[in-house]
Amino acid sequence: MFFIGLMCSLPVTGVSAQQAAPAYSLDFSGDTLTDALDRIAALTSADLIYDPRVVGIRHIYRRVRGNTTAELLTSLLQGTQLDFIILSSGTFVIVQSSQRPPEFGSFTGQITDAATGEPLQGATVMFADASGGTVTNRSGFFSISNMMSGQHELVFSFIGYEPVRKVIEVNGNGTTRERITLNPKPLDVSPIVVSAHRSMLPASWHHEQAEARTLWSSGERHQCAVQSLSLFSGVQHGLPLSDTHIQGAQRGEHRMYLDGMPVYNPYSFGQLFSAFSPFAISRVEVEKAGFDASMGSHIAGSIGLKHALSPRQRQSALWQADPLSTNFFGSAGHTTTAGNNINIMAAFRSSVWSIFQDPTLAGTLSEWDSIDPMLYGLVATPGLKTTGMRSFSPVANTSDISFYDVHLAGSADFGPYQRLNFSLYSGQNQVETDVLAREQFFDDGFMFSRDHYNWLNTVAQLGYDWVVSPRLDLSVQAGYSGNRMRHNYVMADNSIYAMLAGDAPLSDSAIFGLYRENLGHGAAQHDSNEIRHYLGRVDAEYAINPRLSLSGGVQADFVQSSFDLSSLFYLPAVDEQQSVHLSSYLNTHLTLPGPWRFTVGSRITRLTGSSQTFLEPRAQVQYDRQQSAIGFWSLRLAGGVYRQFINQFDITNAGPSSIVPSFTIWAHDSSLPQPKAWHGSASFLSEPARGTSIRLEGWLRYQPTGYITSYDRLLTDSGHTREGFDAFAEITDMQSWGGSIRLSQQLMGNSLNLLLGYDYSRADINMQSQFGRVMPAPWNQPHSVQARAIAHLTDKWTVSGRWQYIAGRAWAFRQAYYDFLMMHNVHGIDRFNFTSPEDDRLPAFSQFDLSLIFTQNIGITQLQTRLDLVNVLNRRNVIDRGVHAHAMHADGTQELSVYDRRLPGFSPSLSVQFSF
Repeated sequence: MFFIGLMCSLPVTGVSAQQAAPAYSLDFSGDTLTDALDRIAALTSADLIYDPRVVGIRHIYRRVRGNTTAELLTSLLQGTQLDFIILSSGTFVIVQSSQRPPEFGSFTGQITDAATGEPLQGATVMFADASGGTVTNRSGFFSISNMMSGQHELVFSFIGYEPVRKVIEVNGNGTTRERITLNPKPLDVSPIVVSAHRSMLPASWHHEQAEARTLWSSGERHQCAVQSLSLFSGVQHGLPLSDTHIQGAQRGEHRMYLDGMPVYNPYSFGQLFSAFSPFAISRVEVEKAGFDASMGSHIAGSIGLKHALSPRQRQSALWQADPLSTNFFGSAGHTTTAGNNINIMAAFRSSVWSIFQDPTLAGTLSEWDSIDPMLYGLVATPGLKTTGMRSFSPVANTSDISFYDVHLAGSADFGPYQRLNFSLYSGQNQVETDVLAREQFFDDGFMFSRDHYNWLNTVAQLGYDWVVSPRLDLSVQAGYSGNRMRHNYVMADNSIYAMLAGDAPLSDSAIFGLYRENLGHGAAQHDSNEIRHYLGRVDAEYAINPRLSLSGGVQADFVQSSFDLSSLFYLPAVDEQQSVHLSSYLNTHLTLPGPWRFTVGSRITRLTGSSQTFLEPRAQVQYDRQQSAIGFWSLRLAGGVYRQFINQFDITNAGPSSIVPSFTIWAHDSSLPQPKAWHGSASFLSEPARGTSIRLEGWLRYQPTGYITSYDRLLTDSGHTREGFDAFAEITDMQSWGGSIRLSQQLMGNSLNLLLGYDYSRADINMQSQFGRVMPAPWNQPHSVQARAIAHLTDKWTVSGRWQYIAGRAWAFRQAYYDFLMMHNVHGIDRFNFTSPEDDRLPAFSQFDLSLIFTQNIGITQLQTRLDLVNVLNRRNVIDRGVHAHAMHADGTQELSVYDRRLPGFSPSLSVQFSF
């Protein structure tokens, strides 16, 4: 509070008039009315008198403009029940107004993207004097009731868009309706990324009207939605085959949503690619520590994606191809004679692996697809020895990667403030690798393995948004989300070869084919899981007055899940669950002059099969300061209690040649203690000058109840049942904290945009059953630095660069060493010890990428050619390590050493895009 008081005490300066602007312009942010009157008198050299008892104690939050003293006083005294008279001497006297009590009306409308016509959810509508306001719903609608009749200056703003100031005329006992369009700011990335901390008012130097959209947004249009997550502070994402984590939490402690529906396992090829076409998604929104009760029950937060809909050009089409995939996108719109809009979009993406195999990816898969001798030795023989360790050299391998996703979305208006929307999404991806390896030190032949994965996602939703009245806003949604995974792992050693081929000499390729045709003779692991989630909800917001509103909702979830783990690597485990979750929430939103905005609420959940009712109280407070010695700034504090009722467990792949690091199962057992966390967060935004922004964040999460995968129960027969939660998981506790900073700078008239960021994260987890102590979390990346730059050289040429640096990574060996070997009492081998993963360090990750984009209009077609130079400095970053025998002596002893699995070095890529 001392910090807030200090900032509030900083002096306020007026804004200089621009061309054709009034002679006088003053901004008051919390000044008393008497001080404001004195400033006007001093500025205009006018004689002004007033009785302090008449003026009273009033605080002013308003921009006052005018060419004369009378105009300034008229603007200042509006809504105060005060007026002025001018004596014959020219003296101004403040008096009580003789006008009749004012009438009140309402203002409703919709805020949309000026370039695409897309409704903007979460845009802010704020009185220019910061005395009150509201935000838009999922269809961009808003309503403000109980407004005094007359003129009101309002500010319409949304992150990534130029704010607009507009004077609205409100009629007494009537409703004013208007559609507001916001022009996108020059951005260096698409889709637009949105943070929960948004300023209620723009900085004072923003233009009154938005500038026309520039070509700036064309540079990074085909960046996929999931990859853009690394732009957010506190979001750990970017390393290939690594998970997404929010502020140090486990991967499964946040949920990804598409148009409000959960998406389970939203990745292709493990975690290497996004599961969504880059052209299908227009906006990404991340909720982190301190999110309010309306955002659901999650330990860490949520990631919301929104389909690209409502094109301004009524018909458009796009085709794009790169070495990994091809994309198609089409959209159309129609306006009826009644003025209602109907819009539809479709997108399709497919891999091109069967036509063209990208040399970089193919080479990486060939390099990674090798037999790890440590894991093979444990599976094939009891225990590990420093003599006789098998060491395999690949002689033949093949990979098959295929994925596709289909998107269909549409909306239709029914009257000025009713909208029906729907969306469908289906995505499937498959990975299969076969490898044949020859033993290097012994004469007993070959080892063959196949690793096969298949994932399927399906999401469908139907929504309806309605501004029922100037006070009541209603949203209804129903939908379905499902995910299915199938995993098969097959191993066949030399005994299978001897049985199939006998003594017949065969080439390596013939032996490879022989194994592939006779997979049924090998040892196999078969894993499967499935989740089906049906959801229905109703949300409403009621405005008591422009400063005070209530929002609430009810939701019903029906969830079914099942999994089946077979017994090659882990003990058999099966489970089938179904549950019903009934939840509701209520929030109170209060805006006070300043502006201050308070949100206090709670979420209440009841689970079938449980006698408990779970409460999740939460609160947020935000203060904005338009002008100060450091320019515009905003401070937000948030926190509360957070639960999670659908939980994800990642099981490490123990296959000696596995590429995908883990597979996922889900559980929602209402009979167990449910995960619980306490959040506290603070964020500070500042815009000290035009084109400069600074964002600081800090967060703390204490989790007394959490779930983790239990390898003790998966690998040892410790008396636990082989069905349900006890077969694969255990309850523990954990905590995390950290901070981040983002600095953004626009230069050369927005032709050059720079971003610099740093994140620090610390996460600890109690792993008593595995290591006997509290450990640093295996997924945590303590230090992360990123720098980005994008520049428009001409109207046709754009260049962008990105550098990412990650330091402090521990748990350097393959995760299966710690999870699989340790539970088999293999704590190490030779000089290598696996009992202290916090001391096993990986070298820092560093990568610099450069892109050149050329855009050319050819008639009605726009051609965009993009050259991506990935890892320009050719740094072979290490993702993990293993141990193998690299030499054998005459006495049979072996020399063991570490081998690294590395990411590709420099790799250029060319893509072509046609837009119509």
